[in-house]
Amino acid sequence: NTLVPANTTVCLDNIVLENPNAVVVVRPGDIPRSPVRVNQHAYLPSLAKQAVYVVPAGETANQARAWQLKRGTSVVASGQTTYVGADLASGDVTHSIDFSATNVEADDYTLVVKGAAGDYTSLPFAIKADAYKKMKYDALSYFYQNRSSTPILASIVGDALAREAGHPDTAVKTAACATS
Repeated sequence: NTLVPANTTVCLDNIVLENPNAVVVVRPGDIPRSPVRVNQHAYLPSLAKQAVYVVPAGETANQARAWQLKRGTSVVASGQTTYVGADLASGDVTHSIDFSATNVEADDYTLVVKGAAGDYTSLPFAIKADAYKKMKYDALSYFYQNRSSTPILASIVGDALAREAGHPDTAVKTAACATS
């Protein structure tokens, strides 16, 4: 007993995979997102350094929170958050944190905010003068490696990432059809 009669050709086109129930799958080992949001790449020593505290549900929205900037286990700066209000894009209630006065270069900074339910710690970040020096090369490398109709040369990307040209011809192809 089949839903498709024998010798019927079935073609699929414009397929979209969706998650209709918007179920978020959390895998073991996923890091819970901290309400303390920092530039995870790095901050430049001579420029402004701002972070955001997203007020967790159930906490008083406009109450200032104490924060500490830590380098390893040492506190190098501290202060109070500044209430900003609801973010227009996300609707999250936010506070800003300004630690612009800190200019010492290091890779092991974290920002800790004292919330009503306990301390919240940011992901680690750096303050470095050369933080963005490699960015233009990384961007060019990304775009080079994602070309499809030209070979990706081992002399440029190494043997592990080298490959032949993808889609070497320009003919339009249609999806294969299955015949029952």
